[in-house]
Amino acid sequence: MKIKVKELSYKQVLALPERKHHKPVKPNPLLKLLILALSKGELKKVGFTCQKYGMEQLERGEPCLVLMNHSSFIDLKIAETVMKDHLLNIICTSDGLVGKEWLMRRIGCIPTNKFVTDVQMVKDMVYALHTLKTSVLMYPEASYSFDGTATPLPASLGKCVKLLKVPVVMIRTHGAFLRDPLYNNLQLRDVKVSADVTCLFTKEEVTKMLAKEIQERLNNAFTFDNFKEQQEQHILVKEKFRADHLNRVLYQCAVCKKEGYMHGEGTKITCRACGDTHELTETGLLQNLSGHTTFTHIPAWYDWQRKEVRKALQSGTYQLDVDVDIYMLKDLKCIYQVGDGHLHHDRNGFWLEGCGGRLQYRQSPKASYSLYADYYWYEIGDMICIGNMEYLYYCFPKDQTIDVVAKTRIATEELYKMNNGGSLPGQCELYQFRCFRFSNQGLFSVQRGKLRHFFIGQRKVEQGKVFPDMFRLCASRNDGNMLLCQETEQDLRRCLTVFPGKGKYGWFRIHFIAVSLSKRCISHMCNLLFIKPATLGVALAVKICFNLIDSRNDLVVGDQVKKLIRFKIGDADRPDPACLIE
Repeated sequence: MKIKVKELSYKQVLALPERKHHKPVKPNPLLKLLILALSKGELKKVGFTCQKYGMEQLERGEPCLVLMNHSSFIDLKIAETVMKDHLLNIICTSDGLVGKEWLMRRIGCIPTNKFVTDVQMVKDMVYALHTLKTSVLMYPEASYSFDGTATPLPASLGKCVKLLKVPVVMIRTHGAFLRDPLYNNLQLRDVKVSADVTCLFTKEEVTKMLAKEIQERLNNAFTFDNFKEQQEQHILVKEKFRADHLNRVLYQCAVCKKEGYMHGEGTKITCRACGDTHELTETGLLQNLSGHTTFTHIPAWYDWQRKEVRKALQSGTYQLDVDVDIYMLKDLKCIYQVGDGHLHHDRNGFWLEGCGGRLQYRQSPKASYSLYADYYWYEIGDMICIGNMEYLYYCFPKDQTIDVVAKTRIATEELYKMNNGGSLPGQCELYQFRCFRFSNQGLFSVQRGKLRHFFIGQRKVEQGKVFPDMFRLCASRNDGNMLLCQETEQDLRRCLTVFPGKGKYGWFRIHFIAVSLSKRCISHMCNLLFIKPATLGVALAVKICFNLIDSRNDLVVGDQVKKLIRFKIGDADRPDPACLIE
């Protein structure tokens, strides 16, 4: 499938009229019948079957939210077929409407930009469910799976379900990923496809349950491993091209650890640097043909790559620098090819520049929990997409032989987690700290407690000690490796310290502390130990912002804004905590 492309200058695209918002349209029943008729042949070819669980709890045609895992292009045909008694408004990516907006809207499509905060989309869902009385189909993963496992869900999904106040149905496909995995360049395999349709929440459950409880059930429901399922059910993929382009997913050699040398072709994936070769068997296992097998499971290899990216982020060595062709989405008439440029990514986020210097776009690592990235996007090439609700920038590496898409998506997810003090499903937590200078280099407070470790470069520091090193940073109460940044900025209006709290004043999970001081710098902890007043010279008023929204001061975006409170810095040698709230 291709997309309509038009070549325009960056200046001309900026001058185009703004895209107008249109309310959702009730799907045309005749078009639904046409989709069902067109889907019938392909579903028959894959031997499609469906099992339903608890669907008797829904009234016939009752509006509901339909959530579906995203595996391949066959997903929509399955959804329309198993929900044939429901008219479906479909949440889809905006580029899916390019060049065919009139038709797609009458099918029921509601466009949105992937991994971009879109309040209007939620309003459109409410309108469809409660005004049009139609059901809404949504792919909450928002992007196809790279390694056959579930991709992260938005943390706000539970709140969204609670807001919509309708039953929730889940469609879970089996075999759709194995038939058409994203990395394999649209080469279809002979695999049977089936689906489970489950009433995940009744309307009464949505009303009674907390958003957090809903989120937990959704996370559990969207936990799967297609390769593991293949092996357990002994599903055979006999096609000789099954490992073609597998290097897009497994881009780093597990033996020599070099990147950019993996090559997937036929049934094998080989490192061209060290010669290590694996065969992808008919049951989806990896078998090493060169000696000892490091990984037999593709998701395990992919998870190892994630850990390697995490280490690079912690050490500050991760970065992406690639020359790209730049396409833009401004309206839904076509995708505009605006020129070329350079895409840079590091732990400060994305920086795209191009079009003769006229295009300069920066994107914070806090902007999105994942990345819109795709292989062989609309048959153009491998793509990384960044942007906002106004513009999307589709970046295609000029050298399509380098595999940067998967690594960049992994890095985006890990950076978001680090910068927001949270964690993605199934991953250990990381926290980012800023390190400040002391006016007195002889003191540095570290929280008391059991022995824990954190990394500073290649060195480990034990918690529970006082260090003379002015660049050391306190460890948190949580186990795990911490990302540490050395900051030399003296203007504390630009500085931020993050510490998970526990204790008398630590009922908030994370504290964001901006210090009102122009010359001296301090490091603050929410519990037990503080710097002596002699170190500071005078007692200070410390501004503490819990979940404060303030991009100018580089603070993390949260849900609430708390009022200013004042701290008095006491003597850490006294038995009482060195902190009083006025």
